Amino acid sequence: VNCPVQVSASFQQAVGQRVDRNIWHTYRYQASTPAPNVTISAVANAGPNGEKVCRLIVSGGPEKPGSGIDWRMGNLVTVDGLRGKKVRFSAKFRTDRQMDFNTSYIYAYFGIDNKIESNLVKRLSPDWAEKSVTIDVPMNAQIAEFWYRLALDKGTIKPGDGAIYFAPALEIID
Repeated sequence: VNCPVQVSASFQQAVGQRVDRNIWHTYRYQASTPAPNVTISAVANAGPNGEKVCRLIVSGGPEKPGSGIDWRMGNLVTVDGLRGKKVRFSAKFRTDRQMDFNTSYIYAYFGIDNKIESNLVKRLSPDWAEKSVTIDVPMNAQIAEFWYRLALDKGTIKPGDGAIYFAPALEIID
């Protein structure tokens, strides 16, 4: 999925690839409970500063806890130039109506012992809100992954239908 991401010049230089044009990968799994259906598109002039952002149209989101679901989208980048640096992954969100989540969060993963740094996304509204994680990238990092998880396992989305606007950013903190 091609969704925009704002990338600082220092982050871009460190990874040596066009992260702002990188493809976001989606992952959807369901067991006994259906995972939400999500249609993703880039929308011009919809961001907090008039920039292009990603829109997720959610339908069939679980309003009652079930089990065994996972829906997330992530941006994977080269880790070599990030080792030993402090990285900030942030995302601005807004929705077309108030939406509540119990297992939604943004997170960063570097391939070490299944350890992640995360920040919960509990409630979104039509007003922009920002969530972020700041991480010291370990020298033994294997990969650099930046994810937005919409629902996991017994996760709920109330209401189960709506539009989420997502404006992610990646930067190195000096």
